[in-house]
Amino acid sequence: MRSHYLYDSIFTTVGIAGAHEKGGVEGEVGRLRRNHLVPVPAVGSIAQLNLLLLDACEQDLGRRIHGRPATVAEQHAVERPLLRALPDAGPFDATETSIVRVDAKALITVRQNRYSVPVALAGLRVAAAVGAREIIVTHHDRVVATGPHSTTSRTPSHPDSQPPPG
Repeated sequence: MRSHYLYDSIFTTVGIAGAHEKGGVEGEVGRLRRNHLVPVPAVGSIAQLNLLLLDACEQDLGRRIHGRPATVAEQHAVERPLLRALPDAGPFDATETSIVRVDAKALITVRQNRYSVPVALAGLRVAAAVGAREIIVTHHDRVVATGPHSTTSRTPSHPDSQPPPG
């Protein structure tokens, strides 16, 4: 991520002088969680949760942090011109891709989970791109299966899949 967006990963003042900074950030995360996520909000999607969090952050713009002379919005206005723009590198791809062999039962194993792929691929190698929510399986740059990614086994859908008999 550092090389993609071209930044140095120094986020606090070095040494004893910056020892309090990490705790301050963690304290702010806890404050936001307690004030805006307790009780756990009922949302139907990640998009709804993101809107709720955006609204929470906008509400906090008028807040004054103890010991600071200005509101959060006023301090942000001072800091914003000092921030460097992101390079035009496009979005960061956080998927983990691996090349795996399809077994005789048309299954692949990725991160200890088994996924179904078209039977015609048995014995061949495919690329499996695992993201936070989805796995995409390709063969020769053609998507052959997709499905939700989870820490429990899932079966992606693919064009050759048939419903189980019965």
